[in-house]
Amino acid sequence: VNADSPSRQPADLEGARVALTDPASTSGALIPKTEFSTVVSRPLSGFFGGQLYAGGHDKAMDALLARDVDAAFVSSSRVDEYLARGIIDENTFRVIWRSSPLHYDPFVFRSGLCDSLKQEIQTLMTTPSERRRAFLESQQATDITRVDHSDYRPLERLVE
Repeated sequence: VNADSPSRQPADLEGARVALTDPASTSGALIPKTEFSTVVSRPLSGFFGGQLYAGGHDKAMDALLARDVDAAFVSSSRVDEYLARGIIDENTFRVIWRSSPLHYDPFVFRSGLCDSLKQEIQTLMTTPSERRRAFLESQQATDITRVDHSDYRPLERLVE
């Protein structure tokens, strides 16, 4: 929400206008439809007075800045990008709800890639170095960790 919004907790948003990003966005639509709905004990359509799909995280934040909506569901990494670009400052928005943490975009291997090359790439991506540090900084990331299919299993129910 905008920092000057009277909303301080999720329940305060009842009847408000909300921006989602895209129907297929994990953080901007799918997670809010499940996790936030659980928090307010209702589907989004029965809780909010109006919903719109802005078309992306940036557009959802722009709609919030323009006061076209009262709240927006966006990825925190996208908010960080707006901060870094000077579009907003740390006092522009107030966070009143966060989802459980999500893995950022994964790096994956083609199934037929030889094991030795997979290992070499994994070592390169996980061994500390100046180039790795610069890459992490460019991605606004803190680390690269190994994950497997089980780490994404909770998200599968969102697209069924």
